Amino acid sequence: MPESDLLSRASRASRAAAAIRRTRRRRRTVVLPGGARALLRPATLRDLRAVAALHALCAPLPPRPRSGFPDRAALPRLLGSRAGRGVLAEAPGRRPVGWASLAQDGDGGDAILLAAAAWRDRGLLGVLLAALAETAYESGCRTLRVCAALDDTAVRRAVTDLGMPYAVAGPDGADTVYTLRLPAPTAPGGTEVPTARRDAARATSH
Repeated sequence: MPESDLLSRASRASRAAAAIRRTRRRRRTVVLPGGARALLRPATLRDLRAVAALHALCAPLPPRPRSGFPDRAALPRLLGSRAGRGVLAEAPGRRPVGWASLAQDGDGGDAILLAAAAWRDRGLLGVLLAALAETAYESGCRTLRVCAALDDTAVRRAVTDLGMPYAVAGPDGADTVYTLRLPAPTAPGGTEVPTARRDAARATSH
């Protein structure tokens, strides 16, 4: 076999091994306030059925324009983004209870957050948002927008507990948009995005 083919095969194997290591690093179990456990792992197209079921459970009634809630038709595209840009939360028994995805536009990103009703006030939204903020930072985003209903206290608490500076706007009187300012990289290698206060103080990883 020519040397160039061997080098090419070795390079592909190296990239595949690195991808597996990144995936393993991102799989972790969190213990939420109250003791509930959830497995966080990267979301892929293989999770389309699970995410679609979660999407149906979380759909606002009546539907609200510009609410940050994705159309069902957009799910394959959001799940098909490059690895690591979305995270799925599973309860014991591999039951999906939450999903977060990053829709990036230049140096800004929009957060998509879904959580089953029984898990919204358990701290899961804060953990998902912290994971998404890290992904946004690693993807080169300087800001991360989170859109929620005016009365959505669970999202407001998740944003506040993240511990990052943010601005608040109400574009149409029905929704609130939180714009998080992510830290800018410094020196070679940059700096790590701050861990959410909720993730550090009230949720532990195993």
